[in-house]
Formats: sequence, structure tokens, C-alpha cells
Amino acid sequence: MNIDLTDKGVVTQIITDIEGSEERDRKIEAFDSWQVYSGNVRPYVEKVVQENRPKSFKGYTISDISLSKMIVDTKAKAYKEQPLRSVEGSDQTKNDRLKEIYMEGGALRQMPFLDTVTNLHKHSLIWVNNLDETSEYQFMTLQGYEYSIVRNKDTGDLEAVILNYGNLDITNNSHSGDGIDNFIAESQADSSAQSKVYAMWSKENYVLVKVERAKVATVNGEVYKKSVDFIIQKGNPQQKNVLGRIPFVFLSQEMAIDYPTRSPLKEQTVTSNYLASEYYTSANIQGTGQMVFSYPEKYEGMFSKITTGLLTALKLPQSSNPDDKPTTADYINPSPDLAGQKDAVMTYMKQVMNEHGLKNTSAVGSEGQDFSSGLQMAIANSSVQDIIEANQQIYTQVEKEMFEIIKTWEALRGNSVFSDDDELEIIFKKPKVMISDAEVLANIEKRLSLGLIEKWEALMILDPNMGEKEAKEKAA
Repeated sequence: MNIDLTDKGVVTQIITDIEGSEERDRKIEAFDSWQVYSGNVRPYVEKVVQENRPKSFKGYTISDISLSKMIVDTKAKAYKEQPLRSVEGSDQTKNDRLKEIYMEGGALRQMPFLDTVTNLHKHSLIWVNNLDETSEYQFMTLQGYEYSIVRNKDTGDLEAVILNYGNLDITNNSHSGDGIDNFIAESQADSSAQSKVYAMWSKENYVLVKVERAKVATVNGEVYKKSVDFIIQKGNPQQKNVLGRIPFVFLSQEMAIDYPTRSPLKEQTVTSNYLASEYYTSANIQGTGQMVFSYPEKYEGMFSKITTGLLTALKLPQSSNPDDKPTTADYINPSPDLAGQKDAVMTYMKQVMNEHGLKNTSAVGSEGQDFSSGLQMAIANSSVQDIIEANQQIYTQVEKEMFEIIKTWEALRGNSVFSDDDELEIIFKKPKVMISDAEVLANIEKRLSLGLIEKWEALMILDPNMGEKEAKEKAA
């Protein structure tokens, strides 16, 4: 199905859906998740503390460890080493041109960022753009709050991509935005009050849409009326998508045609910091006691303080009447169960790590370690190679789609070195097993002597990134 983006009714309906509560809430959640990942955890934790401890929240020691960043960065290592890319069965000219395009458009930086965004939100969108003025490539990974998409209900194929950057409804939740668009660069949390221009792509159309709201007087008072108008593009009055295909690749970690199930990592990070804040605050108040006096009423105001060195004593008057109650002063020292509280926090953090595929949690809660060092040690010792390899399979398909867009751009600009039949071959390098060279050679020698492997297979063991054809040629 082709969506006609030149139809104002269609465009108005799309914008109405984008500004509806469901899509707005999705973008707010995506923005908050990125803020928490990026280290801006504190305001979210403070909000939870205030909600749960409305009378005492000001005295809390706030924990702001970004558990989200620790987990995501551990899983997002598919591009720790750039893969081997080549045009299958082609000459060096095509490979050189492909390498030039990736370097020129900043793809070598954007692909690791795509990995991060995908592991954080469970979906991502990458834009393969070619600038009209210079014909230079520009690769851009977009955040979930920067775009909306329309997908085919049967196939899941992209039918439209709509870009609009964060408005006040989205960024105000960060507690640090004023909604005023400044001339100089601002924080992501402090963008302009409303999105006025939408850029929309379908296979056939590329349109710019301006949305304005004006006060209108009615019998019930003044209301805001929304107007939607097309912006006439210089050099493209017909609003055609000259590429003939959508220059974006959408990636989802789930098979459903809708957005994937929302990742709970943001809430889990905030909750773990709230629990840690309770622990830190309990530890702090352990050194703060309460003095309780018990005395007859007639001794009110008669106490005197005696200070000797670092010690302070109270001189308490006592009645000579045996029937009077004695004057006493008792110091009550709070003793919270810190060990139990710490165990509770660590247990929760272990559950979060396990849920996200980080199974080695033995170091979390080790004796003498705080939360941060225990988490870092546990995460560093966790094996996530299966997660990385699963992601690499998905990214292989993403880069193949990117290559199809590149071929279309090259054909449009003229003098393309690529043909319609060219396909991208991409090989992610496999990590070598960490054993000594002596052990590797001994294992190979034993397998060869038993006839379990051929010589060319031995070469592939020595170099996991060597292909079968190359290994056989080298063995020969």
C-alpha cells in the first residue's frame, strides 16, 4: 500500500495520531530512558523518593548509579571491532567505493551508536541520506523520541517515516527544560515549546508540513485551533521522493509489526537507586541519635552543660524528696539493619542483571564492596557473547538494506560503480578463545593425528576470521 502524503487529510490524520496520548507517551518514555542511560538519573530518583517519603525526602542521600548504562554498554559490543565488508564477488573498485561512502558519511561512528540505541530501546532507525548540495553521504541513528513510523500491517515493511524533534510535552519530564528555544546550543531536555514542522517520507513522496495553533473565539471562550499546511519546497514543488524508496532502515528486536515491548531498564535503574538511597540514608542516620529527658516539672530550664575536651556532659538537678521522680537523660541511637537492607538492594540488582542476560552476579554484594564496584565487577565478568552474536545477525540484515539504499542513491546521482545484482557481504570477527598458544597448538596436533580435522580446518582454528576458501588455498 502506498500512502499519499500529498493528501492533506492523510497527513492531518498522521499528525493527530502522532500528537495523541499513546505516541506521545512512547516518546516521553524513550526520552526518559535516554536521560537515565546518559547519567541524568538523579531527578528521577528524587521524584520517587519524594513520592514515597513526602515528609522526609529532603534529608535523603540520593544514589545515582546508572545501572542502565552498565548493562547496555556491556551488551552493545557488536561493533567493538568493525566487521569486514565487501561487495560479494566484485572487484576492488566497488569495495573501495563502499569504504569511501562509509567513511564519508560517518557510518563507522553511527553503527556502534545504533547498537547502543537498539539495546536500550529494543528498536532503532538509521537514516541513509545523500545531501543535495554536495552529494555527500550522511548516516544518522535517530532516537526513539525523534521519529514516528507507519508500517504495513501484513508485512511490517516501512510505509512512512515522520521526523519531528522533541517538544515541551516530551522534554519537560526531565525537570530541566524551560520550553524556550535559544540561539545557542541547548541541553536535549531544554528544546523549543512545540514542534512546528514535520518531515515525512513515503516511497513516492517527501513532504514538509507546518502545524500552527491559533486562538479562536467561540461561545465557550477562546480555544486553540490547529491548522496543517504544506511547505512548498524549492526545486520540488510536486513533493516527490526522488529516491523512489524510503531512505531509512527500521530495526526491531521483536518480530511484531508494532513497536517492541517497552524495555523496563529505566524503571529498574530508578528503583535500584531508590533502594540504594534508602540504604545510604539509613547508614547516615546511624550517627544521629536522640536525647530523651525525664524530669519533674519544677526543674524545667535548670540543666547546665559541662564540656571537657571532646566530651560534653549534662549536670542534671535531682530532688531531695524521695517521692519525686529522678531526673534522667537517655541517648537513643538508631541501629537500622544495614546488612539486611544491602542484601535486599543487591538481590534486586542481581535479578535485573539476570533478566537482561548478564548471568554472572556472584560479585554483586561481596564483602567490603559498595554497589558500584560490585556491579562493575559482576558485569565485567559476565559473558554476553551470545547476545552480541544475536545482535550481529540482525545488524547484518540492516547493513544489507543500507547497501540497497546506497545503490539507489548512487544510481540517482549517476556514474555508479554498483550493479543492481550486487550484494553486501559482511563478516563480524569472532573473538579468539583466551588460551595459551602452546595449548592451541597441542590441541590442533592431537586432532590432526587422530584424523579429526584437516589441515585447512586447523588454519581456521588458529584464525577464526579466516574463511573456508582462504584456508583451503593456504593449506594447498
